Amino acid sequence: MRSAANIILFFLVLLTPVLVCDLDDQKRVLSVATLSKEKYVFDFTTGELVSARRPLRGIAIAGGVILALMAVWGVTRRKMMPKPTGQAST
Repeated sequence: MRSAANIILFFLVLLTPVLVCDLDDQKRVLSVATLSKEKYVFDFTTGELVSARRPLRGIAIAGGVILALMAVWGVTRRKMMPKPTGQAST
């Protein structure tokens, strides 16, 4: 049975700029490679997503983790700095 999410994903992938689209009758799969280096493989008899490779998602997650670590480092560094004392009396 086809799930609605897989059918929607199937059509969204087909609407993105496609670099390579390959239909393999023996394996009964449709392979789609996009310009953004994503690769999707669908079983065209059921419409199910067989595999998906999304390198941009990994890059975005890694970038978010790096930004979060930098923010935590900046906050802890600021807390560890000695507080300035008042002006020196003359």
